Order: sequence, then structure tokens, then C-alpha cells
Amino acid sequence: PAAPAAAPAADAVVVDVRVAQKCDACTDAPDAVPHTMVRTALRVRGLCCDAEVRLVEKLLRPLRGLAPADSIDVNVLSKMVYVQHCAAHCCLPPEQIAKTLNGAQLGAALALGARAA
Repeated sequence: PAAPAAAPAADAVVVDVRVAQKCDACTDAPDAVPHTMVRTALRVRGLCCDAEVRLVEKLLRPLRGLAPADSIDVNVLSKMVYVQHCAAHCCLPPEQIAKTLNGAQLGAALALGARAA
């Protein structure tokens, strides 16, 4: 019997948990349990053009725990970034996504009450 997947952090804004993929980032440990991918929304004040879209993707793509394909959606008009990822603490908690974007002075914050793109 498989153990339950780790839950996202209590203050994480999870937009859509109906993602069928499992995270494989931590499965190399002997006691590892596959985690479920979630979709998190962030408001990013510093988005204004395609250059920031490329910057967001460049910053986030190397992070461990990101879904393998089509995991980053950026909407410049609404200044929203949606990220499909494993929210377990050992992979990629939502706070780490915001911290990574803010390292580039993008003004990112977890979005409250956001709707999936």
C-alpha cells in the first residue's frame, strides 16, 4: 500500500490540485513517496513584456520539483504566473518560487483567491 502524498504548505495558494502527474524528484531516497503535482498562482508586479516572460522561465526551469512539460504559464496582462510543481517541502514549496522570482526583483507574491489560467 502506498503512503499518502505530502500535502502542500498550509499557506500555499493551490489553484488546481487535479493534476494527474506524480513528482519523481524525491523518489531516489529509500523511504521516498511520490508527491502529487499542484498548480500555484503568483502575482508578479514586474511583468510588463516578453523579456520578463523569458526571465521567469529561465529562473524557474532549473528548479527541482517542476512538472516536466508546460509547467509555467505567464500572463503579462494580468501579471500572473501559474506554476505546476510539487509543493512538498523537499521539492518546490510555493514560497521558494516567489523567492526565486524576487531574487530578480520581479515583485512576486502568492496570489490569494486566483483562478487557474
